[in-house]
Amino acid sequence: MRTAVFGGTFNPPHLGHIKLARAVIAGNYADKILFIPAFRPPHKTGHSPAPFTDRVNMLQLALRDFAEAEISTLEERRPDRLSYTFDTMTELTEAAPQTEFLLLIGGDSLAQLHQWYRARELAEKWLVLTYPRPGNRVELSDLCRDWPEHLAAKLVKGIMEMPFFDISSTAVRDALSGGRAVKNILDAEVMKYIEEKRLYR
Repeated sequence: MRTAVFGGTFNPPHLGHIKLARAVIAGNYADKILFIPAFRPPHKTGHSPAPFTDRVNMLQLALRDFAEAEISTLEERRPDRLSYTFDTMTELTEAAPQTEFLLLIGGDSLAQLHQWYRARELAEKWLVLTYPRPGNRVELSDLCRDWPEHLAAKLVKGIMEMPFFDISSTAVRDALSGGRAVKNILDAEVMKYIEEKRLYR
């Protein structure tokens, strides 16, 4: 069983997240997608995300018809620590050693991956699947500036061929706070939840 670990704030989860996950399954890059909402993301300190419970609830609504997707709330058990990917991947692997865990990230994150906590160990221990992001095409020569050759080659191997899903949670929040339409960006049930909870006002 190959499980792609898809971490993020999911603030809120949008259709780009879901379409990307479905493309990973359809492309046979993984058998299952494990969504892991971050409790305290280390790289996103500029804004306060919606409450963790609300983000999990929105993910459950967005994934209700996605049989190959699951949600893990393991990072909620570490409320006093930043949500480092290395710690999360280690905990998952120790809990289910029979599962092959893969790390799912975007091209923008791949370009900065060498700066992540315990980055080299992360790349050594797990295959990193990278989905394309507009303006962030990473080449082997780029990676070789920051990584040993064998790890740069491994990271390039994990770059997936698939369409761009150019939707960002920041743009969704800006639209919601400005009262602009978000049709075809958010799942209808997620939009209903946001309205009922008066999130992102």
